[in-house]
Amino acid sequence: MKVNKAILLSALATLLILYLVPPTLADRPPSPQEAVDWTKAKVNAFVNKYNLAYDKHGDDSLLKKKVQEYEKAAKNNAQYFGAKVDHFINSIKIDLEKHHEISQHDLDGVVSNLQHNLRQLELQGQLTRDKVEQSIDKVQRQLANKKTISESSWKSIKNDVASQFTESYYRPSWFQRVFTSSSSSSSVKSAASDAKSSIDQWLDHVQDRLRDLRVLTDNQLQSVMDQLRQAVTNRNLHKLASKHWYERLYHRLEKKAKLTEAQKDQIKDALEEEVNSYKVFATDYLGTKVDQSKEWMDGIYHYCCEAVDSCKSSLEDWIHYGMARFHEAVKGLQNRQQHVKEKAVDDWNEAKESAIHSAVKTEKDWKRNFDHYWQSKHLEAYRRLGYSEAQINHMKHAITSAFHDKQSLAQKNVDHTLDSIKQYMQQARVQTSAQIQTEIDKIKRQLDHWKARLQ
Repeated sequence: MKVNKAILLSALATLLILYLVPPTLADRPPSPQEAVDWTKAKVNAFVNKYNLAYDKHGDDSLLKKKVQEYEKAAKNNAQYFGAKVDHFINSIKIDLEKHHEISQHDLDGVVSNLQHNLRQLELQGQLTRDKVEQSIDKVQRQLANKKTISESSWKSIKNDVASQFTESYYRPSWFQRVFTSSSSSSSVKSAASDAKSSIDQWLDHVQDRLRDLRVLTDNQLQSVMDQLRQAVTNRNLHKLASKHWYERLYHRLEKKAKLTEAQKDQIKDALEEEVNSYKVFATDYLGTKVDQSKEWMDGIYHYCCEAVDSCKSSLEDWIHYGMARFHEAVKGLQNRQQHVKEKAVDDWNEAKESAIHSAVKTEKDWKRNFDHYWQSKHLEAYRRLGYSEAQINHMKHAITSAFHDKQSLAQKNVDHTLDSIKQYMQQARVQTSAQIQTEIDKIKRQLDHWKARLQ
């Protein structure tokens, strides 16, 4: 009897929890009415409105399901955005309403303009003190002729900026991000999250979801997130999540994060659902400007930027494609000596990429990494080019003795050391002056990468 009573109480408790705790918007299945409302025309209008990439020859029912998921997940993204902007805008509105010299029409115009500008900064991860002040200065200049807001009111607004916005957002280094992600201290994570920008909080959510898939290494995952942040914040919002945008993103993930085709396929659905949902939210969140003439000018400006960016992206793609086929072409067209030199360049590039993506966290690690890289790649490459052992060792010693810590990688010391190596290589007469200059430029870029890793 006691057992049956316990089972009954447990069942009632479960039903009560399910009744009182509703699912999130993203988890809740569509109601029958919602499913009916999503006609094919509405689905097409949705993807066209937000400029979302999709398979035009795919299953209509699958696209309909994805669109419903995007719309629901977009609403959940609101938790990461808006709080700081809304609080600041509301405080300005209350302060300006106390001054009778400004009409309701002018007040609404100022508030709408500022809100649009600040939301745009927030989506770009640039809602910092100096950027907000620049935005306010811009609005103040636009309203200078009207004189609807007194200097004391503008001064009060700028004082609010100083008190409510930080000089910069918390952006942990590569080393900190790797170890913080595995840290079990919730207080450390909470403090870091509070100091992060809205876009970085959303990216943390995306990172957690991709990590749960368990198909990427820690280094690959971090590289994916770095590329995603750059792509999301540096591009025109209208271009985000478009077909060309995804082509460029996957190209960079393959090149920078070293993802295989299988890995790209495994993260594709989750990544695109998160990005598309963000695009829907961001588009609605940003809204439109009140001044239609300014909106028209912005449209012309963005159109020009897109045209230039499209040409630049196409040129970059062509260069990457051409470089990937370059060594295959010269193999059958040039003699063995030229082939050996090209192979040395190829080895250098391979070693460079390996060094860039390796975990150089301290000065000691850098020296050990450089020594391994020199012995395994650089040493053999220059042997094949015709440099003697003494010449190769001289160049290695010149680099390792000149750069012994981060301070020694100062630009003046780098230039002086590379000039000495260049003169030494010219005296060796193994390569032409143009080839030597190319090698010096590559060494300089490599040192710059290592210097960045030590920061």
